Amino acid sequence: MWSASAALFAVFALIVCLSVCIATLMMLFGPGIDRQNTRRGAPHTASHQQFLLKHVHSGHEDSGLIERPRPNGDLVRLFYRLWLPKHLNSADDTKGVVVVLHGVNSHSARNNTFMVEVLQHGFLVAGMDHEGMGRSDGRHGYFSSVDVLVDDAIAFVEMIKNKYPNKKVFLLGA
Repeated sequence: MWSASAALFAVFALIVCLSVCIATLMMLFGPGIDRQNTRRGAPHTASHQQFLLKHVHSGHEDSGLIERPRPNGDLVRLFYRLWLPKHLNSADDTKGVVVVLHGVNSHSARNNTFMVEVLQHGFLVAGMDHEGMGRSDGRHGYFSSVDVLVDDAIAFVEMIKNKYPNKKVFLLGA
């Protein structure tokens, strides 16, 4: 039989060994900024191309990246897209801007069926892909905290308000 001190030492050694293994796996495969985002370069799906041709001015979306800081000092590039209604010539002609924030494990072009209604009623649609989703940086499906998502959403809404200062901005969770 083992003495109490030998059993305690064995438990301690097991904990240290597991901790080292977990730390090594986290360093190799753990959460972090994924700069080789293959999702960003992927072509639009046929249904998305059809949506753009049928409902969006000039048949294409304006898109870009905004950089957002993370608590660890990294910068994440978040993808966004802007859709101007097909029947309007400029953002000046719109009734306002609807900012769409998608749900978990989704992306900003996911709810096109509902967006058709918004576009047909004369609103510009602005959508942003959250960290780790859609065409944004980050490990697929991972985000560091809900606080970071909220800060990103606030920054995106502020960017839209600055870009379209004379338009009302509405927020829609999808």
